Amino acid sequence: MSTAMLEKVNIIPPAEDPWEWWQNALKGVFGEIHADEPKTGFYRSRRKNKQTNVITFAPVAYWYKEDGTLRCQMDGRDVDDVRAREMWPYVSRRPITHELFTAVRNGEPWPDLNDAVIGHNNAPVADSMEAIQERMDDLGREAERMLKAGAATNQALSDQASDLANTFGELQNNIIDLHKKEKAPHLEAGRGVDRKWFGLRDRADDLKKRLKAVVVTPWLTKKAAEAEAAKVAAIQTGKSADEAPQVRVTSGSSKRSTGLRTHYFAVIEDKAKLLDSLKDHPRVVELLQEIANDAAKQQVALPGCTVKSEKRAA
Repeated sequence: MSTAMLEKVNIIPPAEDPWEWWQNALKGVFGEIHADEPKTGFYRSRRKNKQTNVITFAPVAYWYKEDGTLRCQMDGRDVDDVRAREMWPYVSRRPITHELFTAVRNGEPWPDLNDAVIGHNNAPVADSMEAIQERMDDLGREAERMLKAGAATNQALSDQASDLANTFGELQNNIIDLHKKEKAPHLEAGRGVDRKWFGLRDRADDLKKRLKAVVVTPWLTKKAAEAEAAKVAAIQTGKSADEAPQVRVTSGSSKRSTGLRTHYFAVIEDKAKLLDSLKDHPRVVELLQEIANDAAKQQVALPGCTVKSEKRAA
């Protein structure tokens, strides 16, 4: 929609109490959310068409007139009171700055949304190898571009990489399902089907993992450190760690959120001691490392082992 068709509304936020909830939300500190009490501010809506799976986003503004009447606009169009209150519990979780609201209203793209992902959201891929191959090529070029740039340097880039990685994950799952369906009636020709699909599946998996490892994980690790530092700073000033400013430690906008997941693994430090503790186990020698890792995943250190962990984008 052109900006000429949008209603001109002068709602630049003043420094007064009605904007406090939104201003805190921008910092990651959310107050109570009630459908009957929308808060003045700027937000983003996210909608998914159940029939077409098309995801759309729109800038939303809430404010109150002098007589206390609630006003709401989405994409420059007035939203009636009932619909505005229905939307509030969902859009309240996605506050945006006034600058971003204005930019998107004026036709600028959302900076944290990957155009390649959003474009493909609006064009469901056909269940054929050719269609999936074409999509993989399109998204693969974008993935390689981001991988070449390296670790994310801001939240928007980390969000885009996370969405793209999760798109590869969706493609990977679709490929796995298609592979199973095609292979089922042709078990005798299973190896041929494997060769047909596994290359695509593995490529999706590789690009998904590399995006999260190379682009997303460094950014999330940095944000996690900032969150921990904020808690330490709060305690040092006599506050509770719960009062520290909230730092977002997830990535992703149009797909599921990507967060840091703790991965535990065992480091065998005293093999003799470990062997002695497992001397009656039937697979002692060849399975020692596997047994230790299984225990480490449960955060259990067997005798002669320590449990280590590392953060990875999941």
